[in-house]
Amino acid sequence: MLETMRRRERRMMRRAANFITTAVDEDPYLDIYFEWTHSCSGWQQQPMIQLEENLKQRSIPWESCRIDGCNY
Repeated sequence: MLETMRRRERRMMRRAANFITTAVDEDPYLDIYFEWTHSCSGWQQQPMIQLEENLKQRSIPWESCRIDGCNY
């Protein structure tokens, strides 16, 4: 069951990364914000690494920020 959920999440990550890449190709002035907790392992998953590389190739900065949501 857990592995099935993980596969779904990875598939969703790939779709999101593909959507974001397509969206910025359509509108290079588009701003994208993606939020996960700082320690989330999703940032090290292949779709996110590939998304970062794709954006950098398009001269779109990949900027990170850490916000402690408990303060808000």
